[in-house]
Amino acid sequence: MDLGENISPTPEPKEGSQEKDVKPVEEKKVARPIQIVQANEHNFELNATALEEVLLQKHVKDLNVVVVSVAGAFRKGKSFLLDFMLRYMHNRVR
Repeated sequence: MDLGENISPTPEPKEGSQEKDVKPVEEKKVARPIQIVQANEHNFELNATALEEVLLQKHVKDLNVVVVSVAGAFRKGKSFLLDFMLRYMHNRVR
């Protein structure tokens, strides 16, 4: 699936119009989730094809990658832990 398939190109300006000076809007890529681990009963299976799709993207392939997995009982802080880690990482890059 092409990430930009839902984006229509900027139309060409008509001759004699003032639109010639306007720069075309930069195309935005549509982000979508990709599930790299499948949960089956009490087992987890890696979807290697999906992982390759993520890791071979142009803006990711030269970066270090860490996979964090949190599993546990209902209402034991899994979402809190992941949210905390994301907030920490976002604040470090500022």
